Amino acid sequence: MTKNKDQREIVSPITLYKEPELRNPCMITAWPGMGNVALKAATYMREKLRAEELGIINPAGFFQSNIVYIRNNLIEPIKLPENKFYYKKNEGAENDIIFFIGDAQPLSGREYEFADMVLDVAERFKVKMVYSFAAFAIDTHYKEKPKVWGVATSKELLGKLENNNVLSMNDGHVGGMNGVILGVAKEKGIEGICLLGEMPYYATQIENPRSSQVILEVFAKIIGIKIDMTELEVLARYTESEIEKFFLKIEDLKLDQMLERGGNKSPGYIH
Repeated sequence: MTKNKDQREIVSPITLYKEPELRNPCMITAWPGMGNVALKAATYMREKLRAEELGIINPAGFFQSNIVYIRNNLIEPIKLPENKFYYKKNEGAENDIIFFIGDAQPLSGREYEFADMVLDVAERFKVKMVYSFAAFAIDTHYKEKPKVWGVATSKELLGKLENNNVLSMNDGHVGGMNGVILGVAKEKGIEGICLLGEMPYYATQIENPRSSQVILEVFAKIIGIKIDMTELEVLARYTESEIEKFFLKIEDLKLDQMLERGGNKSPGYIH
């Protein structure tokens, strides 16, 4: 809480519940995006590592709602997206971890300010490295194991990515907060890496746990931790089977339409 020249109190949107002593922490940031790849990866890791709540960012002013929900004939209070910090002390690893997980992208035009606030917390805990995750939509088969691509804020970090079989992206962009956060981090002198998991361009509206899984496998190697992937593997196989069923259904519909058109042809049709 601070005061301006008129001595009016200005309340920070950031609330920290505690200030643990963390050892060389890195920060993981994630928001929803294509295939829910980034958010799924970060949320799954947070749950598996049993990270503890650290704080929140008040959503007022950064998000809006144009709908209210009704339950049992009564209007529910408006609920804006949650924006939470978590932390995990990693015994035996070089880095403790701070997570920031946002349920939604902030309003257009407020992205820079929001990223700046997230990184204020990073600076408070002397974070030197920020990671974000994202999806990379390409022309690939849904059963093909995704590759992981990477971008970084310095050439030195590109070598670390190459050592972990991460492909380099020479040109392009990372949309949304999963990209913006690293641009703002670079301005603040904080190093950053974005890991992007491949996914089919025709299935960007479907959650892709396989892409989240390959990202986490690489991330775990980079910082030297273990993450139990069992549940994510099961979910990935289920999702792939559902996609396969969908395509089989489409093929059946196409065949039915062809047969229907064939059955309606005039008697004089020659084939």
